[in-house]
Amino acid sequence: MWYNREAVHHTQLTEAITPYNPISQQFFQTMASFGLNEQQTASYLARQITAQGFIIGANEIFLVICDNFLSIICYRLVRQTTFWKSPLKNLKNNRTLMMFKKCGCFLAFAKMSLRNLAV
Repeated sequence: MWYNREAVHHTQLTEAITPYNPISQQFFQTMASFGLNEQQTASYLARQITAQGFIIGANEIFLVICDNFLSIICYRLVRQTTFWKSPLKNLKNNRTLMMFKKCGCFLAFAKMSLRNLAV
């Protein structure tokens, strides 16, 4: 997948490099002033474009992973019943009901919330 994304970005990045592009002409002239011929400059440029293609591809893969992770978190928050229903509707057994009666509503709610979050 990473190599496929690199190939896509390599193609997109090399579309702008033409003999008629003034920026490309300036780059080749600058590299010629450093003593590189056109073949060496083209090879250097190809390596740089490949490296940038891999970096952009890795960023896209990371973005997809982050989107999936955030989707899972949102799904878990929506599916968690303690956020959407009253705690009294979620009483599972008589022991929880007895806890409400003995300890008071606040303490029992706190214990039940902690138990539901652990699930």
